[in-house]
Amino acid sequence: MATITLNYNPRNKTAKTLIETIVKLGLASVEEKDSPYNKKFVEKIRKAEKSEGEKIGTGDLWK
Repeated sequence: MATITLNYNPRNKTAKTLIETIVKLGLASVEEKDSPYNKKFVEKIRKAEKSEGEKIGTGDLWK
């Protein structure tokens, strides 16, 4: 058995579908690496990305 490493963007719908199809056919298996980042930190960043943030008036900016 040969090993092939594929790097793809999991947000790309076409690439994700292709990988899922290959795995379902039994032609390949997927091994995902764990993220090197702390899970709580990643959750905090994802939450911040979804929020609208705080609005700061320009008069209060340099106080």
